[in-house]
Amino acid sequence: MRLFDLHNDIMTSLLALDEKKRHMQSFAREENDIIYAIWATKLDCEKFREYAKFLCDNSFMFAIEDAGAVGMCLLDNPPTNFMYCSLTWNEDNVYAGGAFGNGNLTPVGKAFIDKLNKWNTPVDLAHLNSKSFYAAADISYRPFVSHTGLASCLSYPRNISDSQVRFIIEKNGIVGLSPVPAFVPGGNSKGYFYTINYFLDKFGGDHLAVGSDFYGCAPINNLDDYESLTGELYCNTAARYGEKTARKILYENAHNFFKVHDESVY
Repeated sequence: MRLFDLHNDIMTSLLALDEKKRHMQSFAREENDIIYAIWATKLDCEKFREYAKFLCDNSFMFAIEDAGAVGMCLLDNPPTNFMYCSLTWNEDNVYAGGAFGNGNLTPVGKAFIDKLNKWNTPVDLAHLNSKSFYAAADISYRPFVSHTGLASCLSYPRNISDSQVRFIIEKNGIVGLSPVPAFVPGGNSKGYFYTINYFLDKFGGDHLAVGSDFYGCAPINNLDDYESLTGELYCNTAARYGEKTARKILYENAHNFFKVHDESVY
């Protein structure tokens, strides 16, 4: 079973570039579609350019996490493998308020979203606080959330509320739920599947996807690689909701969301 992963942080892991490439080629051989995020918060422009060039040269799909840290210096003419962009990390920046901050979407942030809209590039609302989330989603043509949990299952600043989920669905976006211990009840696989089931019971299966956040934090035990995550998630979902729904979550919803992006002409 194929997986479309909305968010993998290997690019800013401590691995050497050649080791990163080896892992990424291995994931590709497993026929997974993976978007590699450049976590820009702690990068200078030189290192940011190095990572972006590496991803472009090797034709890996990539995203920018916390664009406010470095701006869009490389992307006056965005490459076709640039898939999405988030405004912040956890703190406030020049664009918006982060999940652990108090800021709101700024005029600079609004202008930046306008640029993304013109490129038909999805705006990732992960890491935003509630004020910035709604302000950004309201003016984004293609908002979504790449990696998060659900506040109804576990109260945590990075998790989004049911009303935020509904807002994304109304805008025809998708939500990537993450096997991150801090995002789910109990910090274990039972809590992750509880969160998945809650979403499916409340919102159905047409707007749910997976954002692993692998290499961004320590994953949940037994869901710590693509083989185990895909296998366990498929079995859990197919047994309760059917194989069609399992395929949607693992691959089809994300693929269809970004298919519109792939067909865009910059």
